[in-house]
Amino acid sequence: MVMQIFLTLALILILIYCLMQKYKILILLLFQMIIIFMGLYFVWFPSETTTIAHLVGVGRGSDLITYIWIVISLLLLLSLQYKILYLQRQLFFFAQKFALNDSRLYKQFKAKGFVFRDLHKTIDGPPDLNNLDEKTE
Repeated sequence: MVMQIFLTLALILILIYCLMQKYKILILLLFQMIIIFMGLYFVWFPSETTTIAHLVGVGRGSDLITYIWIVISLLLLLSLQYKILYLQRQLFFFAQKFALNDSRLYKQFKAKGFVFRDLHKTIDGPPDLNNLDEKTE
């Protein structure tokens, strides 16, 4: 009984957290809510998992829960992998745009007669604008 109360509180907190998030895709919120309510149902009626497991051809209810957990975990891993690849692509384009803007800035200052000292040593970011000397020719 103590574990049922603990799991119920945990699932309710997760539900509140899900409802507080701003979702662009409402089907994701719906899917999460279905999973949470199924979890609450199985916490309070654990014998029903065995009944459902027999209906789908699995021997025990705990095995069914394990199989469902594995599938959901794999879907989450694929989703996270997709997000990581998307963020890497965004970072690449941001760095490319930053480099092009930095190059344009360098050309503008050079055209105005400024000289950058130690430009090749600048690794941590754009050239230091305080490190400019006017040409004295």
